[in-house]
Amino acid sequence: MENWLPTDLWESRDAVFLVTGMAENERFVRELAREQQTRTPGFFNGPDPLVYNRMPYVAPYEKFDCLRRLASQIRDTAGLRAEFRGIVALDLSEWKGHEAELYLKVTFKYLHDHRQSWKVLVTAGDTSARELQPLVQTAAPYLRPDLRRIYLFRYPSLLQSYLDSRLDMEPDAAALLARVCIQTPTLHSCAVTGQMLDELGARSPRRVTVEALHRYLEDETCLPALLGAPSLRLDAPALEEKEV
Repeated sequence: MENWLPTDLWESRDAVFLVTGMAENERFVRELAREQQTRTPGFFNGPDPLVYNRMPYVAPYEKFDCLRRLASQIRDTAGLRAEFRGIVALDLSEWKGHEAELYLKVTFKYLHDHRQSWKVLVTAGDTSARELQPLVQTAAPYLRPDLRRIYLFRYPSLLQSYLDSRLDMEPDAAALLARVCIQTPTLHSCAVTGQMLDELGARSPRRVTVEALHRYLEDETCLPALLGAPSLRLDAPALEEKEV
């Protein structure tokens, strides 16, 4: 089964521009950061591996306070430590269409100056890889960027790996739940999926079996049912992996 996250998402790069197909990425980025801290603990120096910042668009004729606020957020996360070593994630959704503007270049220059201590992660909602290219091009003079795609809700094996990492499940149960999620667009969110897993875990104090999952999904009050999840049979055929 394909692992949902590489051992080191950044490898030798300073910044990763992440395409997920999800409109809301904060929950996923926080889980990604915790998983990355577990896999590469030597880079991080504190309990909180992440600073997540939604950077609002600021027009060229307005005062640009975003970096001051970001620096304050990083200091607060570092606490008593001399510096923060971890992931600095920016949601730049509002900068789509403004990629060539000076304030954005200043932001990437600021991140460049701290590249020895920070792994930079950039998201922009459900932007496609092609739509994210202008941001990558703006960052390239300052950072060594990479464009990564993690489509959890497109590839069943990837989503199965993700679900299994969040909750102790039998492989067949994780595969079935992945099918339910992929076939239910209203579940295509890590925040909503997290609520579902919390609900399922509360009803299954031990490892989730296929039978326990079916009992959960057959309950009309469960979150997937409320959000329109289809009824699936035990012998239903597996979904094919979709191409990007």
